[in-house]
Amino acid sequence: MFQGFSRTIKAYLDVEDLKLEDYDSAVIHGGFGLDKLRTNKHVLSFIKSIINDERIFPIIYYGPKYLSQLKL
Repeated sequence: MFQGFSRTIKAYLDVEDLKLEDYDSAVIHGGFGLDKLRTNKHVLSFIKSIINDERIFPIIYYGPKYLSQLKL
């Protein structure tokens, strides 16, 4: 559940349930809510798995902060 800008958005998948085999790529884009995800160990593990498996991972605006969090 994300709350911000007077809107609530319900996610259809929890970050704890992300599985590498379900995705060919991932995109991290800009936005204020992503700062909270940057410190989530499940999100960081998923991103590291995508990169280590050499899948497509374009980074836009906020993406480099994830890479720095992973020390990549």
